Amino acid sequence: MNTITRSIWLTSIILLAALSPAAHSQVVGLMGPGGAENNVEAIRLTVTPADEPVPAFKYRLSLRPHELVPGNSVASYLRAFPEGGIEKTWKGIYDQFGDEAYDWSSTPLSELPIEKLQDAAGRFESLVANFIGPGSRCRDTDWGVRYEDLKGPEVITFLLPEIQAMRSVSRALSLQTRVAVAEHRYDDALELMRMNYRLGRDVGQQPILVSGLVGMAISGITNDNVVELIAAPDSPNLYWALTELPRPQTSLRDAMRLELAIGPRMFELLDDPEHKDRSYDAWNDLWRRETTWLMTTGANLVSMDATWEDMLVTHDSDAQSLVAVALGLASYSHAKERLLAWGFDPERVEQMPVGKVLAIYHARIYQLQADELEKATYVDFPTAQRISRQAQAKLQESGPLGSSADREILPIASLLLPAVQAAQAAEFRTERNLDALRVIEALRMHAAQHDGQWPKSLDEITCVPVPENVATGKPFEYHLKDDTAVLTLPESDGFPPEIRYELTIADDQTQNEAEGN
Repeated sequence: MNTITRSIWLTSIILLAALSPAAHSQVVGLMGPGGAENNVEAIRLTVTPADEPVPAFKYRLSLRPHELVPGNSVASYLRAFPEGGIEKTWKGIYDQFGDEAYDWSSTPLSELPIEKLQDAAGRFESLVANFIGPGSRCRDTDWGVRYEDLKGPEVITFLLPEIQAMRSVSRALSLQTRVAVAEHRYDDALELMRMNYRLGRDVGQQPILVSGLVGMAISGITNDNVVELIAAPDSPNLYWALTELPRPQTSLRDAMRLELAIGPRMFELLDDPEHKDRSYDAWNDLWRRETTWLMTTGANLVSMDATWEDMLVTHDSDAQSLVAVALGLASYSHAKERLLAWGFDPERVEQMPVGKVLAIYHARIYQLQADELEKATYVDFPTAQRISRQAQAKLQESGPLGSSADREILPIASLLLPAVQAAQAAEFRTERNLDALRVIEALRMHAAQHDGQWPKSLDEITCVPVPENVATGKPFEYHLKDDTAVLTLPESDGFPPEIRYELTIADDQTQNEAEGN
């Protein structure tokens, strides 16, 4: 983490969750006028109508409580890694098949060298059978990390190699799933997807934002496998299997609450200074020490605006101390005025050390900004978007160079909170994308009950409840274009790019070709 900034790190994970490589065999790019590429991902599926299974939950993507066994899933997962394990297996695959192996996850299933995939997928059979499968059936999940107890710089320098390593497990399960779908082993494909969904939930169970986002990325990879199964000939209808999945797949609520407290967890200066007792010198020392840290080590760990980097960052220790003192003295009068405006007793404020006045002021400013962002965690997405926009405007106004009376002295909230804000939409995106698959299965079920005909509108579907788009609180966008059913997830939902599912019913010739006849 010391070689890249915190915001770049979180942004890359957010993009991973949002844009995990599509494994659809029917993904095509749409071009605008003059050949300009539109921000649209079109997924063209040729499907067979599929009625509700009998019984309805003949197929499941999660285990019921009585089907779980005692044990910690993490302990079983991690046994796949000693002495090379799954990473060594992947290295062997890349060494043998070269660059093409890196493209397998995004290459259409019909265009893949299936013999090579069978070879590669077979190398994971023992690891999946002995460690990953048993882990996915365990009742408990404990990563043994008490992230909430970390303080100081360790909050953002603490490494999570085991979380990133789980992506290797997910890719192995996805590879095996694709082979199972290609071979029409649908029951095996469903079991592998069940494992992968459980893996994503387990990874996202830690109250750590990065863990939650990686868990969502794993769920996204599994969603891609679901799409390929839906497009496979005579595949079963997964409406109820998808509906049964725990929702949300990965909740970021606890991670967001903990992440929004990153300021006082990292900076002792912000940790309830109003109720802390220190000597005059200790308060002023604390101000100098934490300002100096932000000018040096902190500048390497968080993304700092160029203006503030020029003003604050210096490697001369004497200069650092002078900057800290000068910044404190220049800000003291304003901080004292704001404490009085907030209702602090004037006599008490006059008796406070300069460092304590600055600490209380800064802690209050940070909490005001964090609380505004936290509001978006507890509401529906349209409301969350509005709250986030307002919070972003306030955050900018409250930066060190902002126009607000309640502006920061040190750019702590300005540096730490934008990355948190960027992650807030990820949970809604994941839920929306999963519900879109449920709509597709509702469409296939309707077609099975109406002689292979698509409904003219989603209102015509009566066989099962049709989920709404969580991004809008309204029905998904749907229309018929000739014989093609078009389900659109527009960019206006707040999650670019636009995703467009274009569904056609397989004719006998297409069906025979897909079945290899």
